[in-house]
Amino acid sequence: MIIALISVGTIGIVLFILSFFMNDQLKDIEYQVEQIRISSLQDRYLINNKLKVLEEELLSEPLDVKDYQKDQSTSHWNR
Repeated sequence: MIIALISVGTIGIVLFILSFFMNDQLKDIEYQVEQIRISSLQDRYLINNKLKVLEEELLSEPLDVKDYQKDQSTSHWNR
């Protein structure tokens, strides 16, 4: 009985020490998720900037209502 307890204790201590040297997969997954999050935020920032530039370009052009009405009357959807 004592041999079994000593064996179980020794195995437990060895596994505990080995756990410090093993590669933690959770840290790898957390790193990958963080990189994806950073990448998506950068993409979103770039898209928002491009959208703002596009909106400024479209809003800076003067709208001519006559041209718009002419386009609507000649469109293929109104036939």
